[in-house]
Amino acid sequence: MIRTVIVFCVMLCLVWNTADSSTIGEAKSLSDGSQVCVIGSVTLLEPAECYIESANRSSGIWVQADMTGFAMGDLVTATGTLGTADGERAIQSATVAAAGGQAAIAPLGMRNAWLGGFATAGGACLRDYFGAGIAGVWRAAAGAPNAGLLVRTTGTVNAVYYSPITDAHWFYIDDGSGVVSDYGDKGIIVYSSADVHQGDQVTVTGVSSAETSLDDAGRLVRTIRPRSAEDVRIVRASE
Repeated sequence: MIRTVIVFCVMLCLVWNTADSSTIGEAKSLSDGSQVCVIGSVTLLEPAECYIESANRSSGIWVQADMTGFAMGDLVTATGTLGTADGERAIQSATVAAAGGQAAIAPLGMRNAWLGGFATAGGACLRDYFGAGIAGVWRAAAGAPNAGLLVRTTGTVNAVYYSPITDAHWFYIDDGSGVVSDYGDKGIIVYSSADVHQGDQVTVTGVSSAETSLDDAGRLVRTIRPRSAEDVRIVRASE
């Protein structure tokens, strides 16, 4: 059934005469401004954006489009212009069409240090800091590129923040990898309003993402975007 639907989606891309119809992975390798048409399952859903992922979990991508009427797990086609937004590849000004059926995607488990992977498009890259003080050096991050994929990781909450200006909630987790975020803060940024506290040990499921560092525009920092607050599970609460 899924194979039949995928063939139908490919036919839709061809009918729409999209210049660079391709898999998600192939589309992400193209230059900004390329017209693309890709197929995937919705793994994160917001009113004006979503993430979709290929059935074999090899690649996922951010799609900026009106998502009214869609649901998590829907198999869709996304057609639009490939671009780079805040250091992450995205299909912009996209049109999303239902392809029929659903295909649930299971998260990939990984360490904090592997989130994002070693390479990204757009010129910036994920780098980790090794050493201390002026003796330390930045090195390319490890792991296969995984921005856009649904993932699961663990860690201890080391800071919790809220911005009344943007109404944004986020916190940092660290599993011992010691990855560095903005301004030397340690850990992975998790954008979630989940009720967590410093010292909680948590498991987080969400889309692996990245954004431009606030203190170094040439560097990206790792983020996770959970689908809901329920994607953050407290394994052991702080004392």
